[in-house]
Amino acid sequence: MFVVEAQDFANYLLRAFLLGVLLALFYLLYGFVRVAFQKTPRFKKVFFILQALTDLAYCLLGAFLNILMIFSANRGQIRIIALLFEMAGFLLLYLPAGALVRRMQEKMLRFFRRRVLVPLLRTLGRKLTAALSRIRLGMRFLKLKSQSKQFDKLYLAKIRKELQKGRAFLFTEEQQKEHTERKRR
Repeated sequence: MFVVEAQDFANYLLRAFLLGVLLALFYLLYGFVRVAFQKTPRFKKVFFILQALTDLAYCLLGAFLNILMIFSANRGQIRIIALLFEMAGFLLLYLPAGALVRRMQEKMLRFFRRRVLVPLLRTLGRKLTAALSRIRLGMRFLKLKSQSKQFDKLYLAKIRKELQKGRAFLFTEEQQKEHTERKRR
């Protein structure tokens, strides 16, 4: 161990305390991401993966910031008192603010679900339903159109057969007029 001046040691302890406060702030903020999927049973797998990733990111961030603090202020030597000051800073922010933040998270989650997620899902559902009904109507129209063509083919085939047998005859426009006049008389 090497000797550190009192002023530098006090700055080192202050930085450790502030780092603890900063890590507590990060922990509380990333709790908003965790709580968004926590109450939804459909997203259990996604929640597990998201929770693991955010925990890993938080641990890596905390380790990186601790290493930076230790090497910049104390030449790489770990002092237990600095870690205790860091823990005190973390607990000082987390304990009183944790309950408040959790209540805020629940209220924000309820607001998000009621005002954003549910209307968004309803709108998307309506648009999807409308698009599917348009597709269904288009398919029905194509089906009716093909059935109409088939009916026309059958009808023309029947007329041709009747013409060949001599039971039917075609009128020109003049003959049609004469025929209708005869019927009226």
